[in-house]
Amino acid sequence: MKLNVIGYKRIKGDKSKAGNPYDIPNIFGAAPVELSSSEKMQVTGKGFEPVEIPYDASVFPTDEFDKLPFPCVVELVMDSRPRFGKFESIAVGFSVVKG
Repeated sequence: MKLNVIGYKRIKGDKSKAGNPYDIPNIFGAAPVELSSSEKMQVTGKGFEPVEIPYDASVFPTDEFDKLPFPCVVELVMDSRPRFGKFESIAVGFSVVKG
């Protein structure tokens, strides 16, 4: 997935004294507006819209991501994982798009 990345954020902590750890890593970007049409709905627009994509902090090379100048264009390597009874897309790597 090619994406214009404007930044990333990772929120990590412990929710309670009982030891409920959480880790919420996200990439923020601007993706082209996707147009679609069906009998009951039509989506029109032009330009970009904000997107938030979770990433797997255990395999995503954040130390390499830190070295990038933001904004930048990257090709994200995507995978899926089960979450709340559904599958969600998640970034597991990236490569920089040159020029």
